[in-house]
Amino acid sequence: MPRISQFKYPGRKNTARRQALKRAQRAVNKKYPAKAYKPGNKRRMMARRAPFVETKSKTHEDLVDQFPGVTDETLWRTHNTEHAMINPLTFYMWKRGMEENECIGNSVFAKYLKMKIGIQFPQSAFVTGGLSKAIPLYPQTYELVWGWVPNPFNLTGNTTPVADQATIHQLMEHVNHRVTDYFNEQKDKLRFIPKSASTIRITGRRKVRPDLRYLSTAPPQTVESSIGTDYTIGTIPEFRTSISWKMNKKLHLQPSSMLMGTTQGLYPNFGTWLPFATLISWDYDSLPLGEQQKYLPAIQYNDCIWYSDS
Repeated sequence: MPRISQFKYPGRKNTARRQALKRAQRAVNKKYPAKAYKPGNKRRMMARRAPFVETKSKTHEDLVDQFPGVTDETLWRTHNTEHAMINPLTFYMWKRGMEENECIGNSVFAKYLKMKIGIQFPQSAFVTGGLSKAIPLYPQTYELVWGWVPNPFNLTGNTTPVADQATIHQLMEHVNHRVTDYFNEQKDKLRFIPKSASTIRITGRRKVRPDLRYLSTAPPQTVESSIGTDYTIGTIPEFRTSISWKMNKKLHLQPSSMLMGTTQGLYPNFGTWLPFATLISWDYDSLPLGEQQKYLPAIQYNDCIWYSDS
């Protein structure tokens, strides 16, 4: 932006010249607003445009209908791994069209991104995926972590995979590897780990514990049987929470002919950080070998993104 003070004004040094410079600088500032893409200015502009543009929304349930083969994460599932990756797929998978949950062109302006999560702790009263659960013998520490991977996909025609043939599984590997590598380093207490990591940016951490104040049944306890085997009574309440990522950014989408199997779609390829979320079982190694899934919590979630493409 030009500064008026660099021009000479043949007026009085302390009065007329100063007032003229102020008037001229106000005119320049009005014509060339400073930092138009500053987050605060973008939010105010988004609020002013809201009455005139359509705000669309897309949930994980919409992805299940748009892309056959996408797992319905609203159902209870047990991830047999130390890091249960629950990334918001509504940010990564887009369908072109005119419907309320589709995009018209190759770019959208993302406004909000939120995820609702339910966690069911392992206990004998529930069966998930045909597998009976059991309470672990050793105390378990669960932590919900979410944030960003600051490395965009940056796929081109010379990369592997090729930009227009990338699949959602390959895209998620790009994100998941960086997240799991970072947390695997945290397990070694003798390593000197840099305080600021270049692979991920954590925006939130939350300990996952059952709130036993809201029990609708008796507390979990084992009852000795004089006839058969011992059995367990009581239940553990579910854990419910929600997390979000700050959006207010434009997403430039890359078409792919095989985003999910043979279904075409679009994904954000350049110029944006990538959101992630994971449930970490820090005591995974203490579970019986080969039976970890029996002692792990079940997870269900649904994510939603609000955006405009006009």
